[in-house]
Amino acid sequence: MYDVCIDHQFVDARAPGTTAFSKDNVAWLRGLSLGFMDDAILRSDLVVLEAVDGQVTIIEEKIAVLAAEDRRVRLLMTMTGVGYFTAMLVVSEVGDVGRFRGDKEFASWMGLVPSVH
Repeated sequence: MYDVCIDHQFVDARAPGTTAFSKDNVAWLRGLSLGFMDDAILRSDLVVLEAVDGQVTIIEEKIAVLAAEDRRVRLLMTMTGVGYFTAMLVVSEVGDVGRFRGDKEFASWMGLVPSVH
């Protein structure tokens, strides 16, 4: 998708003021007329993007359900700025917090403690 747009001098390959895969930008991409073959390639890429986006939505919904059921996630979400996705990420990366001797060891493992090498 990006290469097709670059071939047609769309350096950023996006509408002004949008991000690459925002709804506004996808609508802008759908409105482009790039010629016979490039139109076919772009339309095909947009179909794939739409399918992947649908799958991402399904998985995000499942992650939200799992998050609501996990007391560790709910506890992490009481921290300002921590949503269900970040909390699930921390829980999945950390695993059993019992493996850490204390908060200092955990903070060090997380990379939050400066160290000298």
